[in-house]
Amino acid sequence: SDYSAEYRVLLPGGAVRWIEARGRALPDRAGGPAARLVGAAYDTTAVRDGEARVGRVLESMSSAFFQLDRDWRFTYVNSEAERLLGSGRTRLLRRTIWDAFPAAVGSVFEDQYRRAVDSGEPVLFEAFYPPPLSAWYEVRAWPSPEGLAVYFVDISARREAQDALDRSARRLALLASVSEALTGTLDPAEGVSRLATLIVPQLADWCLVTLVEDPHAVDWRRGLRDVGWSHADPSMVETLRDYAALRLRAMTDASYLARAIRDMTPVLMESDATEQVAGVLVPGAAQDRLRQLAPSSAVAVPLRARGRTVGVVTVFRGEGRRPFTAEDMALVEDIGARAALALDNARLYASQR
Repeated sequence: SDYSAEYRVLLPGGAVRWIEARGRALPDRAGGPAARLVGAAYDTTAVRDGEARVGRVLESMSSAFFQLDRDWRFTYVNSEAERLLGSGRTRLLRRTIWDAFPAAVGSVFEDQYRRAVDSGEPVLFEAFYPPPLSAWYEVRAWPSPEGLAVYFVDISARREAQDALDRSARRLALLASVSEALTGTLDPAEGVSRLATLIVPQLADWCLVTLVEDPHAVDWRRGLRDVGWSHADPSMVETLRDYAALRLRAMTDASYLARAIRDMTPVLMESDATEQVAGVLVPGAAQDRLRQLAPSSAVAVPLRARGRTVGVVTVFRGEGRRPFTAEDMALVEDIGARAALALDNARLYASQR
C-alpha cells in the first residue's frame, strides 16, 4: 500500500530538519510480499517554520480565531477563542459548529456564515449569543477554499456603554418633552393629561396621575383624585378607566399611594406588582380590574413643590417588559419634580386669577 510519514532528523551540527516522505510498496511479479519501495523524501522545514510562525501569531492575538472546514467542522481554535467560547479546543476540534453551539442555528450567525461561503465574500456583523455565553460579538468571517476563517471579539462592554449613552439621550429627550408640554399650559387638567401621554409607552405600559386636592382631609382618600391615565394597549384603556374610578375608595391605609404621600418618598415594586397592589385593595371590582391590567413592576413617585405634595404619578410595566430599576425610579422622580412645579404654578395662577 502507500506509505506516508513526517519526521525530524538531527544533523551533525545539531540542527533539526523536518522531512516528509511518501512512497508505494511494489510487489514482485508473483504477487507475493513487496519487493521494492519507491518514493521520495523532501525537506519541509520551511513550511513547518512558517506554520509555526502563523500558529504563534494566532495564539498571541487578542482577537479570537477559529477555522471551519467545508463541512462546518472546527479545524483550528486559538487560545482566545477557547476563552471566549468557554470550551477547550480538544472538545471543539472535528465537531461542527452547529453541534457545539446549537443556539447559532437559525440565528444571524448561521445566516452570515452561510452568506460568506455562498457568495465568496467576507462578512462583518455584530450579534448577541444567548446563554451560556450571554455576550455581544463583533465577527469577521472570510471564506476560503478550505472553509471559513472567523475572527471575533467580545464587545459586550462597548455595547453596554453605548446602551447607557442611548438611555441617557432618551432620558434627556423625555425630560425636555415633559418640561415643554407642562410649561405650555396653565390648566392643571390639561397638564396632567399631557404628562400621562408622554410617559406611555416610552417609559411605562400604563400610568395614573393623582392630584392631592385636599391635603388636610380627615380621610386621606377623599383628598385625592385620579385625573390622568394612559395605556399603551388601546383595548385596555376602558379597563384602566374603570380601575381609576374605583381604586381610591378601595385602597387601605397600607397602600403604596398612602406611603408615597405620608412618607414623601418614592415606592419601587421591582416584581410581583399585581399581588403587592392587590394586597392593599379591599376585595371587589377594583381588585378585579387590577388583575386584568396585570402589572409586574411599578413605581409611585410623590409630586412635591414648594414644600408640599401636590400629587402622585404611578407607572406600571407588564410581563413583556424589563422590570423597573432604581435608575428608572430616578428618572420618574425627575419627571415628577418638573410636573409638580408646573402643576403648582398652574394652581397658583388659577388662584390668583
